[in-house]
Amino acid sequence: MLIRLRIAVPDQPGWLAKVTRVIGHAGADIAEVEVLDRDGGRALDEFTVFCPQQRNLDQTVDGLALLPGVLVEGVWPTQGIPGVDQELDVLARVAVDPQRAVLTLADAVPAVVGADWAAVVDNRQGKVVHSTAGAPDEITPPPVRPLRAMAYAAADGLQIAVMPLGPPDQLLVVIREKGPRFHRVELARLARLVEVTRIIAMATALRDPLPSSVLG
Repeated sequence: MLIRLRIAVPDQPGWLAKVTRVIGHAGADIAEVEVLDRDGGRALDEFTVFCPQQRNLDQTVDGLALLPGVLVEGVWPTQGIPGVDQELDVLARVAVDPQRAVLTLADAVPAVVGADWAAVVDNRQGKVVHSTAGAPDEITPPPVRPLRAMAYAAADGLQIAVMPLGPPDQLLVVIREKGPRFHRVELARLARLVEVTRIIAMATALRDPLPSSVLG
């Protein structure tokens, strides 16, 4: 199983080696590492790890918890493919079929940011226009219409990222049922993906007019 681990560690030489040693001793394989943040002498790292069995994951988390100064902020499954630039793959599919820009975007986003599902929602009624597997039939819109990408936690513990799309009153809602709050780096990645998708759809519309439902 492929797992994401979000770990806060002291931003000092040698700490990455300590973390990777614990993961390796637990029988897990590191597929990818991303530094999300560095501030105040702390680093926030995100590891994509392959664990052959649940016991490998349990030993990894237990071992990391024993390291002084290390805080495991999140452990959750991911649909992503390590080593593949999934944003470029999404944009390539949008360019091939721009009439499905919004649908393609929603379908691909969970794998891009390690989420469980995503939906395009009518912000006025909460009506789901399109969704991936696992999304409910109706989604409560955020208390205020976001002007840009934002993240918050729902009362039931779901971690939510939401951002406006090109069509009026349509929002992209991304849900993480397990795992930590969406980080500002993830929000920036999502916002950029939405913006470039909009540009591709608009550029294609200028050459070959598309239905008004297309993003942008």
